[in-house]
Amino acid sequence: MADCLTSNSSANVAAGISTAVVGAIGNTVGIILMMLILKTPSFHNAFGYLCISHLVSHIGVYSANIFWAAPALILEFDHSITHSFFGVLAGVIENTFWYAAIYSLLQMSLNRLIAIAFPLKYNTIFSPRNLTFGIAAVWTLSVSHCCIYFWSGCHFLFSVSQLSWVYPETECGEIISFYLDFCLSIFLITAVFIIDAFTFVFIRRRAKELSRTCATNTQEEANFKKNIIFFIQGCLGAINQALGIFFYHYFIRTGSTKWQRFAGTSLIFQFCHITDALITIIFIKPVRDQLCHSLHLRKETTKIIMVKDSAH
Repeated sequence: MADCLTSNSSANVAAGISTAVVGAIGNTVGIILMMLILKTPSFHNAFGYLCISHLVSHIGVYSANIFWAAPALILEFDHSITHSFFGVLAGVIENTFWYAAIYSLLQMSLNRLIAIAFPLKYNTIFSPRNLTFGIAAVWTLSVSHCCIYFWSGCHFLFSVSQLSWVYPETECGEIISFYLDFCLSIFLITAVFIIDAFTFVFIRRRAKELSRTCATNTQEEANFKKNIIFFIQGCLGAINQALGIFFYHYFIRTGSTKWQRFAGTSLIFQFCHITDALITIIFIKPVRDQLCHSLHLRKETTKIIMVKDSAH
């Protein structure tokens, strides 16, 4: 019996450390990417600020896992702690940032559609005022979704025994899990794919127009190619997010073991957010260039310091 308890305790510690490490990696990648975007002049626009809002949502998800889920596993929080006000609040924070991630993905998809389909109206539609209102609306909507989690029987909590974030097995929990979480997430991701499909149609149409025009404006062609890259990045981000939703609900709803649930929910969900950030770095050249420039400066600074130290 004692050996069994010790083994279970060690397993929880391992799961907690894994959660914290993956979350720390995600936070590091997200913060670095935010700094790169802020340092990149070509991203000081609506799309850049939407990317930052999206990254903030990722960082919030990582932080909820680092500062609540990981300690809960390592210290083996009992029912009185996980179901306390702070446990409920942690679930509210976790899901608020999750909803913000999906809504901001939808915003970015709309941004690409407007940029390609209606380039002359882009600056008007995504004016600083409209952009601020849009981002504020996303976060307000995300918070409003999660207010219901404070109601008894409707909490979204981290379960130490199941190694994952779960809804209670109550009528309210079942309704929220299916309609507010699963159905809403599927609806939003489907909307993103539909918008991306329309964007693809406009890309093909615009490509044909440019190919028929002999005197193509170089700047116009460059902007078109840039928007295509942003479109590809958005599509991959949507696919990545859809996979995260699928894995979470598949492993939560099937008769899987708690370790399968842990891998398929807590870990994969965080890895999906990390992948989303890496997609941005890989596909967007100005961000890659800024990263290479920062690494080069760091390398040169290190060389100078080493030379000065050797001189002394």
